[in-house]
Amino acid sequence: MEYNTYGLNENEFINNLTPGQINELKEMEVFTNDTTSYAYSRYYSDRIKYNRILSIYDIYSFNCNLNCTYCFENGIESSQSKNYMERLLFYKDFINLYYDDFDVLDFVLFGGEPLLNINYIKQISEYLTDTFFDKVIDFSITTNGTLIDKQVTDYINEYNVSEVRITLDGPEEIHNHRRPMHLKSSFKKTIEGLRTLCSDTSADIVINTIIDEDNKNFYQDLFKYLKNNFYDYFYKISFNVGKVCKPINSKKSFGLINNEFNVSEYYSIMEYILKNGGTITSPFYSCQCLNSTEKSFIISSDISIYKCVSAVGNNKFLLSTFQDFKKDPNLFFKKNIKIIENSHRENCFSCKYLTMCNGGCKYDNYFNSKDICREYLLSQEIHGLINILQQGSILKDGKIKKRY
Repeated sequence: MEYNTYGLNENEFINNLTPGQINELKEMEVFTNDTTSYAYSRYYSDRIKYNRILSIYDIYSFNCNLNCTYCFENGIESSQSKNYMERLLFYKDFINLYYDDFDVLDFVLFGGEPLLNINYIKQISEYLTDTFFDKVIDFSITTNGTLIDKQVTDYINEYNVSEVRITLDGPEEIHNHRRPMHLKSSFKKTIEGLRTLCSDTSADIVINTIIDEDNKNFYQDLFKYLKNNFYDYFYKISFNVGKVCKPINSKKSFGLINNEFNVSEYYSIMEYILKNGGTITSPFYSCQCLNSTEKSFIISSDISIYKCVSAVGNNKFLLSTFQDFKKDPNLFFKKNIKIIENSHRENCFSCKYLTMCNGGCKYDNYFNSKDICREYLLSQEIHGLINILQQGSILKDGKIKKRY
């Protein structure tokens, strides 16, 4: 059953749901009601903060073969470890700190463009697999997709890389304008890489799209292109849409991308994907903040530890330098706990939208020099969110596809 949710207040919308639908949404902890206690919200928040997954975003280098107009990494110094072994030994010590507190290591190869460093990727993957052989290690890659070749697909198959995330910002002309590549079409190179991944590996593919006012009207064209050209592999492709983070460190003009975007338009895109047979990675407009989770970290190119990908290089989000960690890991522990326990204001726990925003984006708050409460916007978003969940079925990995 589908409803036109926009224009209804929350109570009116919920009154249109069947008891079964309401119970289903409550079990998924999508929304709460007036009888939901402070303790329930606190429990949900703590379950996000403290879990049995250790997530590491590995940024070996910020080097990249593209020059994207909205890259948050512009202006960040790209220092690297002096040698692989220094970084590998750090990971051994760092992961061992949490050895008894995690079952799955979620290791994300990030950048810059990580595939510029394929030898390092092979070495770190082999080292982690051999060192932590009794743990589940889930490797994934975030890449622009222009460097996919046999060496890369062999690596993906050898280490059972679960997911490769590739950014496409629209049809060829739009994508090339936003993600320029010297003397070549970055769109064509990315499509070539995508085709190779689909045919030569079993990895799932996520198509990331940075959406804004300038490219939103071209998203359907991109979706149709991918569905038509990758029809045989469409079952392994899912779609993720989001805004660009504000680049604190960028030396470039932010005017190159129009970051304003209406929430209702986001949910219209989600509905379009589902209705046309696509799978979405998440129904939420706002992602969960890594600052609110105990075991989620970014390791930068100089082996510093951060809590926010977008703010690497900013001391506000720095947990520890490499040298400080070697001197006293306990100081890192203390600062990490302090950050996550202070990630919510007191009024967050009594807010019925806590399950949607988990305290909001700390990066946005820092960028705007004030705490931003999105309660009013979330009250508008919830209609679109519930509508998506009514139309879709949640898969085991948390992704959503059309309910048949």
